[in-house]
Amino acid sequence: MEITGEDKHSGVKSISYQIVKRGEKLDENGKWIAYDGKPVSFEEEMDFVVYAKIVDQDDNEVIVSSERAMVEKSAATVRLAPNFTEGTFTNKKDAAIVATVQEGTAALKEIRYVVNGKENTTEETVFGISDLPDGKYDVIVSAKDILGKEVSAKVSVKKDVAEPVLSITGVPTSTVEKATLGIEAEGGISGIKEIRVNGKPYNGKTYEVTENGTYVFEVENNAGSVTTKSITIQPVPGSSGNTAPAPGATEL
Repeated sequence: MEITGEDKHSGVKSISYQIVKRGEKLDENGKWIAYDGKPVSFEEEMDFVVYAKIVDQDDNEVIVSSERAMVEKSAATVRLAPNFTEGTFTNKKDAAIVATVQEGTAALKEIRYVVNGKENTTEETVFGISDLPDGKYDVIVSAKDILGKEVSAKVSVKKDVAEPVLSITGVPTSTVEKATLGIEAEGGISGIKEIRVNGKPYNGKTYEVTENGTYVFEVENNAGSVTTKSITIQPVPGSSGNTAPAPGATEL
């Protein structure tokens, strides 16, 4: 920094200066640093204004100020803390993200966040992002300081709170020797993880029943939601009542 002063009548007697940091005020009666004409360097990280007092040979004085200046060594930071595991599907209805924006040397100018393509702004430096819609998308939080420097952070959201759909068709309404049940399942946004019959994984689209009893069908999606259907088969002639998969049924 260099300070120059001029007085066309009596000439400049002295130049001194004060450095006033952001949040502080000029103290005209306080300590002024004599300026010797050499460049002044600043190494301390700060946001400041320089005030110069110029005194002429008649002891008239004037105080002028610089534009706002800054020695910036630390930029703003953005931290995101989701209450779910990033990168895997969640079925949490209250899935949310807490964003924390830390100001650097320069004051913050704006904070923006994007949820599933929709942009929002806030003046809060710590805030929650809730009511996340189902789907696969990124939540991006950006902070820009008064110098135009911008930082951002993102969380990849994969959310599916809908229950998977399970339908069992072909259930007999009377006594039969065997029944072929149809399995129709839909896992939603996250897709099907597994179908189970009586607790055992099953990959067929049909299930043949030759024993009477209750059969429990389950479908689980990749978000962890499970839908269950219980089917009771009427007594089959000669049946022992076993609910184990019938011979020939396809199991994983």
